[in-house]
Amino acid sequence: MELPRQVLNILNKLNENGREAYVVGGCVRDFLLGKKPKDYDIATSALPLEVKRLFSKTVDTGIKHGTVTVLTQGVAIEVTTYRIDGKYTDNRRPETVEFTASLKEDLLRRDFTVNAIAYHPELGFVDYFEGMSDLKQKIIRGVGNPAKRFDEDALRMLRALRFAAVLRFEIENETKKAIFQKAELIKNISAERIRDELLKIITSGFPEILNLLAGSALLFYPMPKLHNYLENNLEEIRKALSKCQGELAHCLAAFFIKSDAKTAQTFMLELRMDKKTVNEVATLLKWVNEPAAEDMYQTRKMLSKIGHDALRSVYILKEKLSGVSLAENFKMLNTVLENNECCLLKDLAVSGNDIMEVSHLKGKQLGEALEKLLDCVHKNPAENTKEILLRKVCNEGGFMLD
Repeated sequence: MELPRQVLNILNKLNENGREAYVVGGCVRDFLLGKKPKDYDIATSALPLEVKRLFSKTVDTGIKHGTVTVLTQGVAIEVTTYRIDGKYTDNRRPETVEFTASLKEDLLRRDFTVNAIAYHPELGFVDYFEGMSDLKQKIIRGVGNPAKRFDEDALRMLRALRFAAVLRFEIENETKKAIFQKAELIKNISAERIRDELLKIITSGFPEILNLLAGSALLFYPMPKLHNYLENNLEEIRKALSKCQGELAHCLAAFFIKSDAKTAQTFMLELRMDKKTVNEVATLLKWVNEPAAEDMYQTRKMLSKIGHDALRSVYILKEKLSGVSLAENFKMLNTVLENNECCLLKDLAVSGNDIMEVSHLKGKQLGEALEKLLDCVHKNPAENTKEILLRKVCNEGGFMLD
């Protein structure tokens, strides 16, 4: 396993000062899966204050729990002392930790065997719990007693589903049984934490995991209405999600495809999603089942209502869900944009003040006049000149008498 020089420097310095140090967790797992690790975590027998003494630039990221971030050559690397977790009272984090000199005890407290593998460039891999075997067999298994792991941190149940979905692994039977037994504990986890794991599951491209999500009732205890929605529409949701991978808004729209936009908004806000995403998904749900524009006039009308980014996203989603090409619709959309055609009131060649100068119109009637002018321009973009539009206001051709 080839390690970045910054990581090697930290390991070497700890070793030179008589301390053990290994890279652990996700970086080792990803390397063994043939993926490039995104970041590196180091576990060491050195105490936090020793780490701070050995390295000139550090941040007390979580020093109470043994974690110090070492800043070296433009990289931030977390260095955590081997530890044994104390009592968990909130099903999320230990109240206290006890530092230990044993790597094995430190790895024993971790969530899954595939995340409990350590590596040292001279000593090789340390795998007390057969995580490497589970990687080969594509299995997610709790370290030691999985029920105890979930008692400690209930979020691990959703993480198990997320790892299974992202890696296309199976969840080992005892671990799966423990999820069913301990599902109610998830109610103690914050909506934000549940959201983060759920989004990774939804965007994983492996909708089959939703069977286990629904069957285990992991969403029921914190959000019963969302669970009931999933359970009642499971097959339709799975089918829609199988056609939408990666893009968050499209995956969420697929997940809520059997819901109306307003109900989906309620669910997403309950999950503490940001308003931009909530509104984007609601727009997709509102328009995805509407007929696509048949001509340039309808294209301009649709653009006036939701904007070009949203309309393009709607068309992409419609293609994914239906499997039908909308090439002509994209062509019309691109033509409008390339020609910089007027689609919005703000792009009209006349303003409300211009109209009031040549007519008695005001208030509601003024607004209606502007909308009629915009509709005329949607039908014929060449009419978007001040002269032509004011002539219409002055009733040439009977425009205002329609």
